[in-house]
Amino acid sequence: MESLFDGRHDEEELAKGLASSVEQLLTPAFFDRLRHPSGPLLDALRSADHTRDWKPDALVRLYAGGRHRRARADRERTQLCAPACRSPGLRSRREPGRGEPLWGLRVSAPQAARWFDALAGH
Repeated sequence: MESLFDGRHDEEELAKGLASSVEQLLTPAFFDRLRHPSGPLLDALRSADHTRDWKPDALVRLYAGGRHRRARADRERTQLCAPACRSPGLRSRREPGRGEPLWGLRVSAPQAARWFDALAGH
C-alpha cells in the first residue's frame, strides 16, 4: 500500500488500491482486538469517542458520500456528528450519488467553496 502514496498515482488508482474494509487492512489479531477492546486500547477508544461531543463556535456544514461502499462509513460518521454540531448554520443535504469513488468530493468541494465565498462576502 505504501507505493500508492508515492505521488505518482491519481485518485482513481488510490481508490482501487486501498482496502475496501477495515478487516482487510488490519491483521486478523488486531481486528479481533478492535472488535473486543480491553485495557489501554479500550481506554483510548473511549477517549477518542468523545470527539463528536465537541460543538464548534462557527457555522457548520457536513457532507456525506453517496452510495459507494466506501462512502457508507463517512455517511454514518456524518450522521453521528450532526446532532453535536447543531447550530443555526447547519444544513442537512443528501446528494443522490453515482456509486463511484470520490463522486461526493467532486460535488461537495465546489459547494463548500461557494459557501465559504458567500460567508466572506465574495
